[in-house]
Amino acid sequence: MSNEEIASAVVDEIVADVLGRASTAQIRPMTSGSSTPVYRLTHAGTVLYLRFAEHPAHGLAAEVAVHTLLRAKGVRVPEVLHFEPHDERAGRAWMLITEIPGGPVDALATEATVANVYTAAGRDLALVNSIEVRGFGWIARDDADLDTPIQGTDATYAEFVHPEGAVERLTQVGLTPAELDLVEALLADEVTSGPRGGTGRLVHGDIDLPHVFQCDGRYTGLIDFGEIRGADGLYDLAEFALHLDDPERARAYQYLERGYADVTPLPSDYERRLTQLAASIIVERINRWLPRIGTHNVLTKPFPRWNIARLRDILATSTVRPR
Repeated sequence: MSNEEIASAVVDEIVADVLGRASTAQIRPMTSGSSTPVYRLTHAGTVLYLRFAEHPAHGLAAEVAVHTLLRAKGVRVPEVLHFEPHDERAGRAWMLITEIPGGPVDALATEATVANVYTAAGRDLALVNSIEVRGFGWIARDDADLDTPIQGTDATYAEFVHPEGAVERLTQVGLTPAELDLVEALLADEVTSGPRGGTGRLVHGDIDLPHVFQCDGRYTGLIDFGEIRGADGLYDLAEFALHLDDPERARAYQYLERGYADVTPLPSDYERRLTQLAASIIVERINRWLPRIGTHNVLTKPFPRWNIARLRDILATSTVRPR
C-alpha cells in the first residue's frame, strides 16, 4: 500500500478524527524515499507527523514505548500524541507525533555550530544507548501491547553478530578465503567483547547527519527511530564512524564522540571495538541484501558496493589475526 493509496482512502478521515471534524489541516505525503508512509500535517500553526507502520503485520508499540522512555530521560525526540495499534481503515498501526524543529546542520555551518550541535547530540545518543533491551537484533514489531518489554529478535549477542552461514555467504560478493578468515576472527572477537547474557542496549540503528536536527545553530533533537534494534552500546558510534572518509561526517563525529563520552565513558579498547562493530554491521547488511536484491545488485549498486569496499579497507588495516 503506497502513501497515495492510504491518503485517498483514510488519511483525511483519521486526521479529522484526531484533530476534529472542523480541522483545516494541510496534509502532505513525505516523499523522502522511505518505504514507511508518513504525512506532514500543518494545523493551527503547528506541524505534526502522521506515521503509519511500514507493513500491516508490523506494530508500532515498541517505537511508541521507545519515544516515551527517551523523553522521560530528557532526550529530545518527538512526542507521541496519539497511537492506534491497528486501524481497520488503514489496515495497520499509526501514530501522530510532534515535530522536531529545524533541520540538519548545513555543510557550510561554522565550527562553533557543528561543535555545539553534535556535542549535544552525542549526549542524547549516549542516553538512547543506555536503555536496556531484552535480546538483540531488530526490535520485535509484531506486538500491540505497550506493556511488553522492548525486545530484539535474537536471544544472544552471538546470534546477532555472528549468525550461522553469515561469513560463508560473503563468497558471493568476492571475498577471498584469507579475507573470510579475517572476518571470522573479527566477529568472533566481537562476540567475546560484547554484551554478556541476554541484555543488549537500544541503538538508533541509522544515526547520520540527516537525523540530527538544529535550529539557528542550537541542537533541537534526534529523529527517525524506524531502525531501532538491540546491540552493543557502541553500535551507533561505530556505524557513524564507518563514514569518516566523508569530510562533513568526520567533522561532526569528533563532537558526537565527545558528547557521548560526557555521559558514557568510552572503554579502553574503544578503537578495537569500533573496528569489530563496523565489520559486523557491514556483514549484517550484505547478508540482508543478498536474498532481497540478489548478488548482481549487491555487486553493482553504489551503496552495497561501497560497503564491500569499506569492509575490505577494514580487513586490510585490522591487526586481528585469523584463529
